[in-house]
Amino acid sequence: MDDAAVGLARLVAGSPGAIEYLYDSRWASAPFPIDRPFPEWHRGLGSTYHEAGTLWMGANSANSITDPTGRLHHVANLWVCDQALFPTVGSVNPAITGMTLAKLVAEQHP
Repeated sequence: MDDAAVGLARLVAGSPGAIEYLYDSRWASAPFPIDRPFPEWHRGLGSTYHEAGTLWMGANSANSITDPTGRLHHVANLWVCDQALFPTVGSVNPAITGMTLAKLVAEQHP
């Protein structure tokens, strides 16, 4: 799944050089190495992991991927409507909050 997500990001961005990845508290030009184990601090969050926070929502395109309605800043006519919009996620399951956010985004764009 990680390879598919990186491939999709490259397709949408147009070139691998147009993508930045946030991990280890910094922006990088290459994705998190798939064969590298998660840092120890990450393991303390719980026994389950939920993909979230990959397409941050915000008004400023310099520090977010989507606007406050879930629309991508740099791709016309494309909205995100799941927990990818979260700026961060805790150890509890974010599915209910993600579904609520999806409903909110969908209702804004009839």
